Amino acid sequence: MPQLQWSDALVFELPAMDHTDDHFGQEDRWMQDTRFSSTNCHSVQHKVVLQVMREGIALAEAGDPSAIRQVARELAI
Repeated sequence: MPQLQWSDALVFELPAMDHTDDHFGQEDRWMQDTRFSSTNCHSVQHKVVLQVMREGIALAEAGDPSAIRQVARELAI
């Protein structure tokens, strides 16, 4: 599977995680509205991914970008 190569063309100049928060929130609302049977499990997965992203960003802001780089590699897969 090809890996995503970062370039400035991929920069949206949006605050970190705005799109992901919005996307997961919309998906959670759809699951609730349609009584999707796996709502609880999938919503928990959303929360876990957002928490990992927040922790990675905090580490990167503190000078250790390795965690957020690993998150980016995993998301690209």
